[in-house]
Amino acid sequence: MQTQAMTKSGPSALVLGICLFLAVSMCSSAGVVFDVLTNTKKVPPFLVVFWRLFLQNIVQFFPFVFSLHQEWRRDTEKKLVQYHKNALDLHVDGGLDLDNEISGQDEGKQEDSTLLLPRYVNSLTLCLVSGFFLGVHFSMWVYSLRYTSLTHSLLWVTMGPICINGASWSFYLLGQVQYITSALAIISVTIPIVRRPSTQETCGALAGIGGAIIMLTGVQRNGVEIGTNAPEIQVQGAYHEPTLYGDAAAFSGAVAVCVYLVIGQNLRSFLPIWLYVFPVVGTAALASLIFALFDDEDPSYLMTMTPPEKSVFGFLSKEYFLYALYLGVGPGICGHTMLNTLLKYVSPLIISTAMLSEPILGSIIGYYLGLQPLPGAYTWIGGGALIIGLVLVVVGENRVSSNVQNQKACETSTRNDGYGSFKDYVP
Repeated sequence: MQTQAMTKSGPSALVLGICLFLAVSMCSSAGVVFDVLTNTKKVPPFLVVFWRLFLQNIVQFFPFVFSLHQEWRRDTEKKLVQYHKNALDLHVDGGLDLDNEISGQDEGKQEDSTLLLPRYVNSLTLCLVSGFFLGVHFSMWVYSLRYTSLTHSLLWVTMGPICINGASWSFYLLGQVQYITSALAIISVTIPIVRRPSTQETCGALAGIGGAIIMLTGVQRNGVEIGTNAPEIQVQGAYHEPTLYGDAAAFSGAVAVCVYLVIGQNLRSFLPIWLYVFPVVGTAALASLIFALFDDEDPSYLMTMTPPEKSVFGFLSKEYFLYALYLGVGPGICGHTMLNTLLKYVSPLIISTAMLSEPILGSIIGYYLGLQPLPGAYTWIGGGALIIGLVLVVVGENRVSSNVQNQKACETSTRNDGYGSFKDYVP
């Protein structure tokens, strides 16, 4: 299988590589900053998530307005072209004809379907749903940092591809059972039609699940895994050993991000980057704010600035502003938004595989900053198996997607040529 990393026109491979490395590094550093704020600075985890998403959306506001204006101009030009075309047709025909009028109305409807802004308005509901699950993803991930180690949190929260593989198998098997589909049809419920996951994807998912089980095996003796050199390192703040509760919280973040990714894959097929991320991140920020205000365990306050670590607007204080700004601009804009932008020039396989290095880079950064000791043996073995499994799932999914696209291209070529081109028959 050959994967093209660039399109015919675009930045050089060196520039793309630097941008990809920068984006992955920024994303990997987010866990370290979240860990410092929640464990050392004692900021409520849901509140930290709100700070990060809120500041990211403030920075994204002006690109969003500019992109919205550009699309409005394009839609206006399309309407003017269609209007003048209809007027010219009417003038050439020499009068009004009922058949031509009906035909013109049909063409107008087809033209309206090509306008972006009406489709954008209709897709806002999906953007809100996607944003809510993005907020759940970030909230549960940062929440897990208070109850498990940084390495475990990063590993568990990256299990999204394995969760999607499991969901695909579930829907596929349910769709094969006739009496279940018939029973659901009675109550107007349909099972999504999904393809059968490939052998490589399934093997990767099983390897990842095996690695997760190994990591859970290490969470022993009242939920504590013994690190390899915990006594030798000076840990800053409140370091947490891996626990089942914290790992479960991080895994719930992985489940939530699956919904965000599935919806986002559909929306990004026609929406420009800034029109997509602004409502999604804004909804995620609102969701995390609601979680923070209604968190009885570690509540936050809306109408006061004291203490700043408990205030919704506490990021404006000099103690926390640089942390919050870095999270919004660094991992937010230069991280995730840049990765979405690079999809125009770089293969999704390369980006997805590069993102799997986030647990490794994040753990290394956390270790050298003194936020955690080296992980225990169970984490090394289980985490390694998990990452290998994730790579197999991502590569297998990309291979199947490439085959499907090639098959569709061949079918389109055959329909256009009638019997296909002569080269299709050359042995």
